[in-house]
Amino acid sequence: MADVVGIVFQSGSKVYYFDPASLELARGEQVVVQTMRGTEIGEVVDSPRVIPDDELPAPLKRVVRKANIKDLELVEANKTLRAEALQVCRDLIAKHELDMKLVDAEIVFGGGKVTSPSTRTRGWTSAAWSPISPRPSRCVSSSGRSVRGRRRD
Repeated sequence: MADVVGIVFQSGSKVYYFDPASLELARGEQVVVQTMRGTEIGEVVDSPRVIPDDELPAPLKRVVRKANIKDLELVEANKTLRAEALQVCRDLIAKHELDMKLVDAEIVFGGGKVTSPSTRTRGWTSAAWSPISPRPSRCVSSSGRSVRGRRRD
């Protein structure tokens, strides 16, 4: 038997299960967890419960802690940064006359990575951002993979 808690990272998204790590968590609370994408903040949607080991979806990662005031302030700062990233991307799309539509921008909780998924109609990848960027940086595709390269016309 294992204790699990259900957490979502965006409203209406998939529920992921974590080990509550002996924390008393309630539905609606914000928590900090470690994922494959790094440190993220999520909302508890399923209160802690016990399930049989054979029903575990995968080995569970533990909830790091309940979110504190600094964590919540960082989330708000990321919302501002997201708006700025969207505008910069739109400006670069227009400046370089790229045939694409910006869909969104996502700032990972720690602020270390910005992902900007987009749609395109011609044969180039998100690696096109590498030569446009004012300084070398890691470009991340909408699938979350790091990519490097040049625009293919």
